[in-house]
Amino acid sequence: MIRKRNLALFALMSMLLVACSGGDIAEQIIESQDGVGDVEIDENNGSVSIDVEGDDGEGGSITIGGGDLPDDFPFDLPGGGEVMSVFASNDGEATVTIQYPAGEFEALKSSFESQIQDGGYEIINVGEQPGAASTWNMTMGEGSALVSINAGEDATIVGVIYEGLG
Repeated sequence: MIRKRNLALFALMSMLLVACSGGDIAEQIIESQDGVGDVEIDENNGSVSIDVEGDDGEGGSITIGGGDLPDDFPFDLPGGGEVMSVFASNDGEATVTIQYPAGEFEALKSSFESQIQDGGYEIINVGEQPGAASTWNMTMGEGSALVSINAGEDATIVGVIYEGLG
């Protein structure tokens, strides 16, 4: 059985192997590990996507340098952002990082506050550094999400970790 933490390790190992030797060799090496079934590595326009399936049918994917939001992504994103990475397991867990231009912090914060308030989430914790960072930890039914927005000089970064919301 492939474990979730092993999926992340396989994905990172794959990235290194792809960079050093190419996708086919990386796929073969990773597929030779216990519990790993099929591995597909795709390099496309500056991004690398890795799909890993365990012998038991569990698995997931990771995309660095772009990617598409998972179908079950629980929030509407304002325009102007670029997906930087997506790590998603087959059982509804995902971590997504989106980059926006610098100066978008307040607009993004307002958008997420509205969606969280109107979305039926139960807020567990909120952390805030005015004008610089906001974090919401929340649940809904059996699911949970952690949303963070961080303002930087060159970009505003949104990170969303969620499970069981789709």
